[in-house]
Amino acid sequence: MNENMNRVLIVTEKMDGSLSDLIRETKGGFEEGRAVEIMYEIVRIYYEYIYVNEEIHRDIKPENILFKRVGKGRVQFKIGDFGLVKSSLAKVFTRGVGTTKYVSPEQLSLIHISEP
Repeated sequence: MNENMNRVLIVTEKMDGSLSDLIRETKGGFEEGRAVEIMYEIVRIYYEYIYVNEEIHRDIKPENILFKRVGKGRVQFKIGDFGLVKSSLAKVFTRGVGTTKYVSPEQLSLIHISEP
């Protein structure tokens, strides 16, 4: 028996870095128009791949938005780190997940919610 048969391997596309890295490269942030373009792209990706599949990422932050340079001045974004993804159809939501620095006040104050 092959000893690797009991392991799960996840293969991903090589990316150039995270949105956090890209922000650092710009030394102060993006121009307003470019920031809007980036946010639009991230929301589009989230909608197409996560929302449509009725899932909630629960840890969206600059470090989990990955990018790859695809042309002169162009970058392609992808969402990474799906360790906290949960079905949006779940009856019970938890608190204490995600990165505290990026968690909304509503999530921080959330008390256990469930349907009877």
